[in-house]
Amino acid sequence: MFQKLECRIYFEKANNFRLDTIFKNSFIFTKSIIHFWNYFHTYTSIP
Repeated sequence: MFQKLECRIYFEKANNFRLDTIFKNSFIFTKSIIHFWNYFHTYTSIP
């Protein structure tokens, strides 16, 4: 019984960690796209 509970807590932590990592990666990816877009627009000055 206690072992099952420990297992569940471990899996929940692992899932949270995975979601957190995915979120951080997508955030960094989006940020870099925005930076690139701003850079592109600043130095090409498309009307």
